Amino acid sequence: MATLNDKKLVFLIRFAPSMIVALFATLTTIAVITDSREKARLSSEALYSNISDHQKQVIAARVEQIFTQANIQQSKSEDNLKQQASERVAEAHRIATNIYANNQSKSEREITKMISDALRPIRFFNGRGYFFIYEFDGMNVMHPLKPHIEGTSAWEVVDKHGTLILQEHIKRIEQQGGEAFYSWWYQKPGYPLEQEFEKVGYGKKFEPYNWLIGTGEYTSNVEEDVKATVLEWVTNTQAGKRDNVFILDESGTFLYHDQPELIGMRVGQITPMLADDEVKYDNISAQGNFVTFDLPKSSLLIPNYQGVAYMRAFDSWKWVIGSTFSVDEINSYIHDQKQELDLQNRQHLSYLILLSILSIMVMTGLSYLASQFIVKRFDKFQQKIARDFTRLEQRKNQMQHMALHDPLTGLSNRTRLSDSITEGIEQSKNNGKSLAVAFLDLDDFKKVNDLYGHATGDELLKSLSRRFEAILGKHDSVARFGGDEFVFCLPLLSNLHEATQKINDIKAALDAPFLIEGRPMTLGSSLGVSLYPKDSCDPEILITNADIMLYRAKQQDKGSALFFNQEINHQIKNEYRIDQLLRGALQREEMSVVYQPQISAQSQQIEGVEALVRWSNEELGFVGPDVFIPLAEENGLIGNIGRFVLKKACKDVYQISPNGPNALKLSVNVSPKELLADDVVDTILETVMDVGIDAKRITLEVTESIFVDDMQRVIPILERLQALGFCISLDDFGTGYSSLSHLNNLTINELKIDRSFITNMVNNAQSNALVKAILAISQSYQLQVVAEGVETKEQYLTLKSYGCQSIQGYYFAKPMTPKALSEWMKRSEPVEA
Repeated sequence: MATLNDKKLVFLIRFAPSMIVALFATLTTIAVITDSREKARLSSEALYSNISDHQKQVIAARVEQIFTQANIQQSKSEDNLKQQASERVAEAHRIATNIYANNQSKSEREITKMISDALRPIRFFNGRGYFFIYEFDGMNVMHPLKPHIEGTSAWEVVDKHGTLILQEHIKRIEQQGGEAFYSWWYQKPGYPLEQEFEKVGYGKKFEPYNWLIGTGEYTSNVEEDVKATVLEWVTNTQAGKRDNVFILDESGTFLYHDQPELIGMRVGQITPMLADDEVKYDNISAQGNFVTFDLPKSSLLIPNYQGVAYMRAFDSWKWVIGSTFSVDEINSYIHDQKQELDLQNRQHLSYLILLSILSIMVMTGLSYLASQFIVKRFDKFQQKIARDFTRLEQRKNQMQHMALHDPLTGLSNRTRLSDSITEGIEQSKNNGKSLAVAFLDLDDFKKVNDLYGHATGDELLKSLSRRFEAILGKHDSVARFGGDEFVFCLPLLSNLHEATQKINDIKAALDAPFLIEGRPMTLGSSLGVSLYPKDSCDPEILITNADIMLYRAKQQDKGSALFFNQEINHQIKNEYRIDQLLRGALQREEMSVVYQPQISAQSQQIEGVEALVRWSNEELGFVGPDVFIPLAEENGLIGNIGRFVLKKACKDVYQISPNGPNALKLSVNVSPKELLADDVVDTILETVMDVGIDAKRITLEVTESIFVDDMQRVIPILERLQALGFCISLDDFGTGYSSLSHLNNLTINELKIDRSFITNMVNNAQSNALVKAILAISQSYQLQVVAEGVETKEQYLTLKSYGCQSIQGYYFAKPMTPKALSEWMKRSEPVEA
């Protein structure tokens, strides 16, 4: 059966490719032919649409050009009329002025006749224009067309609207400085007397005789001139073109056509079918519209003509402006293009069919040759596949090892560790034994990488791993947890003593130096240990508990080993909860600032206050600064808290005591991490300036630990702050880091004696001596001294006798809110000594 299947497979390999190629080529050819025909049809339709749309745009553009020109000329006609009228009257006025000036010896009657004779024959506006002269009382002096009214008054003459023509014109001239335009209605020569037409005129006052010299023109005459101008312009621009442009008047008569012989004929005379509807003025839009039409054989325009026209009504003159194009010409052009495209498609199809046949023949031959080669290779591939399966199994085992072991040290990794602890718990449970999980972290291993490079660090980790493997018992295991962390699983332990001994063996493995690249190196470590079943039965919880103990061991006593207990676990969890709630304390407005007065030891008057931050949480209640300030320094919140305290304290103190000679001073604590921030000086200065409080009133309290950690960075910062006017106070002086070199290297303004010395100084000679020494040092360096934690009269009197300048403590006042501080200051009196 297997042989038969192989034969079928070989048969398919030989002939299936040729059959598939032939079928694919046939289907492709059919698809290409069908697609080509459809594309040709769509191409013809698209071509017709594109050409038709283009032609519509062309004829519309022709019509819009003429429409625009007519609009321009029509809008300019009245302005041109006024301009020409004013120029003519100005000319007549100059003539009259010259005659008057040159004939002063003659009488007014003689000069009047000379001026009348000079102006009477002058004509303009294509022979229609003339001048007239009236006196300002309405008496006619000269009228070329009506000489019979000369010497008569026209003062009461009115037009058809009842307007007093002469009175209104003279009134307007007087109002406008001696010359003015005016329009009125007047009879027109050649028309009945009762029929009047609108006339626009211009008049100017002739001062010597108090005359009105004027002229006028009928607007209808000007409009006809403008129409003639537009038609002349169209005739000139269309000369030699066959753009099928035409212009019709309201009655359908051609005013212009590319065929001059049609001008003056009505549309109905040429093509009766168009007479009533398509080109009737009332049916044409002022915005323009397209009309499709067919001209019959009897048409005088173009027989058997199918076309499209674009027409637009020019309402001002009741014209129809239009242009046409022939649909037959487009159809003829498309027909020619379609025939050419069909010829090209047939040629392409013939080439494609020939190419398909050749492809089938070539592929069939190649497929047969390839099948012969494939058959020979078939057996070889079967053999190779068998070998590949063997190698694949080997790779699988290798990858499983890699997935469970650390690539650098070869130790188990986290994944394998969990399995090892699970197996160890099962062994210990079955034998009634205990199990220990030890979490080890190398102390200061980062320094090795920093000093000697990561390659050296890697070699050190490999050597350490070999030592760990050497001390393991039969059932013990160790895993590299990450970086420089290792976790040991120590099952089958009889008691705590045995577990302790194993932990000591692990620590002892690091006692001897390591020789790496010829260089001896020593390592220290801290461990946290948890036990099964005492601490948990879950592998992950055992690891977590051991990690918690490791954290506390490094925190309290680096290099030690701590076994898990619930008290430390509770402390760490509590610290974690406090840390989490602290992160939102400012946003929840749980932080507040209270102020403890600093009293002059001599006068018992308040000199200043120290700002103290307080935190009260709904869940935790009151949390002391000694608890949350270290956490804030660890998690990076100290900067935000410090800025909050400084700004709040500045606002409160400034409100209680504005700037002035006896203004209240303010002391604010600045943590080491705040002081080492890049923008600390700018932040402090910006806060103080925003509030408006004088920088000289602010004392910044810093602890001595900052000088031990980073003296070189601190000194320039404090010097900048002092240069800006801030005072610097050394807080908790003498509590562990005190060094006279700090006083030599820094310009300190103030020392604060820690409350631990004040509490014991009355009953403890050593504390008393230290206080005296601190005060003596401050006097030598001319420093202000503040003693904090003063709670009794005896402490106060002793400090006063020693020369201490300022006192801070419950003996005088507890920390207070801003409101309570303000009230306390109002009623405060010196305490009896």
